[in-house]
Amino acid sequence: MSGLPSLKDFVEAMGVAWPIAFAIWLGSCAILLAAHMGVTYVAHLPDWLLTLAFILAVFSAAVCCTAALREFISTGTRLLAGRAARKDRLQRLARLNDLPAHEHQIMAFLCMTNTQVFPAQYADARLVGLIEKGLINRQGGQHSILDWPHAVPNFIWDEMRRNPEKFTIDVRVFGNPLARGRL
Repeated sequence: MSGLPSLKDFVEAMGVAWPIAFAIWLGSCAILLAAHMGVTYVAHLPDWLLTLAFILAVFSAAVCCTAALREFISTGTRLLAGRAARKDRLQRLARLNDLPAHEHQIMAFLCMTNTQVFPAQYADARLVGLIEKGLINRQGGQHSILDWPHAVPNFIWDEMRRNPEKFTIDVRVFGNPLARGRL
């Protein structure tokens, strides 16, 4: 190892140090402007010190421009990610309103019993379609494969709770669609 910082380290330092770089840029520019205008205290500075002030101004401006560019790109990326997330949510909500009967029964049962999180077998065939549509998620962690926690995402749950009339079934006729042995 040479002991020199990597390019990544340098870029990270620039990202953190931009307020300091901005202060250095302002101070260097003020010294250079004062020297150009012939201010008494600065006019008698040695040339090498003015050259140093110029170099500091250039590099500190570069650090500030880099930080501004990174923020601009980051903001654009966040906006695009937010737009994609909104589109995904709208697609999942559309799928919620266009379910096959057996999937609708499960979602209606969950809504009617106020059950947002429930245990089910990890590979429960009844839930595969709902998981693929993003209407039910398997929770992470280490659990029993027979009783793995599943959950309805919050925005799906909120939609179901806002429209309970769309998510009703006659439990006496259909029973619990998640009961073991019912496939």
